[in-house]
Amino acid sequence: MCVVINGRRVTLGVLSREAMISDPNASAEQLMEPGPTTIRPNWSFEETSEYLKSQNLDRVLITTSDGVLLGVYYQAHAANQMDNFIRKRAATSSSGSEQKRAAR
Repeated sequence: MCVVINGRRVTLGVLSREAMISDPNASAEQLMEPGPTTIRPNWSFEETSEYLKSQNLDRVLITTSDGVLLGVYYQAHAANQMDNFIRKRAATSSSGSEQKRAAR
């Protein structure tokens, strides 16, 4: 996926790989899918995950309310990062509990 933006970084559309190779001489404007789905940066992991599942999407663009591109949220990457965070937090919590028991 390629995000098409203007000079002010406002999101105009997206180009799929298939579209890009379908006509190498065409402009991005001709090939892009205009008005892509976007979310705001204040959405939580849970909100975003539920939304992507309900829309059968694996990624979504993050933009400001003015359409300025901030990034791309990939569900698989975010889920992996969340799993790592939870595992690390659980390990830290259990080692902290063990240290408190040892101090008693």
